[in-house]
Amino acid sequence: LKKLNQTVRFVSIVLAAGVFAMGAMPDARAQQLPAAASALMELPGVGITEVHEEHAHYGLMASSQDDPNVIVDPEFYSYLTWRSTNFGRGGRSTAVAGTPDDQFTFFAGYTGGGVWKTADAGLTWENISDGYFNVGSIGDIKVAPSDPNVIWVGTGSGCPRGNISTGDGIYRSTDGGKTWTHVWNPGFVQVPEMVVDPFDPDHLYAAVLGDIFGAGPVRGIYETKDGGQGWDQILYISEDTGFNDIEMDPSNPRILYASAWTVYRKPWTIHSGSEEGGIYRSKDGGETWEKLSGGLPTGMVGKIDLTVSPPNPDRVWALIEAPNDRGGVYRS
Repeated sequence: LKKLNQTVRFVSIVLAAGVFAMGAMPDARAQQLPAAASALMELPGVGITEVHEEHAHYGLMASSQDDPNVIVDPEFYSYLTWRSTNFGRGGRSTAVAGTPDDQFTFFAGYTGGGVWKTADAGLTWENISDGYFNVGSIGDIKVAPSDPNVIWVGTGSGCPRGNISTGDGIYRSTDGGKTWTHVWNPGFVQVPEMVVDPFDPDHLYAAVLGDIFGAGPVRGIYETKDGGQGWDQILYISEDTGFNDIEMDPSNPRILYASAWTVYRKPWTIHSGSEEGGIYRSKDGGETWEKLSGGLPTGMVGKIDLTVSPPNPDRVWALIEAPNDRGGVYRS
């Protein structure tokens, strides 16, 4: 992998203060963008990139979905405005997901407010987890690409700060969020990231950080092939190191990437990083794994966020925490 000369700060629609949407209009369905902004959205194969908040700087990047090396002129963004759509429902926004065929329906998760749904592009929100979930801390939300009625929720925020609430496994809905089933209950753990098989809504991989306050065996990458009835721990490092992220090759669901992270929330601080941290890859659907090394930081490694380029799956991006100026954005 190659470290970029300039650190890139990704922007996300999931910001620390809440969920944001572009524009401020009375009717989301009648939104009209300025000419330059409309031109941005009309460019062939162009879309807004994944959103991540960073403490130091904020910005927005868009790249061509056909060519990951093409970046849209940032001047287009000056014509876009943002509005808060959630009004602070339950703390920081930690997860957001949309449905494949409905641009107005979204689900949002919070550090303490559970899961909320909007069917009108954020004009109104409804809590859909109350009465079903035992905890309010949400780590991730995924809508099955092949069936938008199937929604998976991993509980337990993966963003430890001065205060953090624990999760208790994974919940699943098969009716678009009307009702939920607690399909995996291993105790108090954090589940910050999941990925659903694009062809099978019952097949899920979950990155599990584990107990945020101490060592424990419930860490690693877990897999279910039957909608959550049975679970297998397919990658495990130690009782100290869990996993923060898991991503799938868009062109081949058997190729997986996962990032290991050692992190503890202590009384007055947060411990992040160890020599067990790093990026792992599987080419056989999780049966075997290898730790990647070429060009990546060695020794003490902290949190890593991953993403795989849709038009070029050989292009993998990694935002890596590491000491001595070794941290930053890397790409393969």
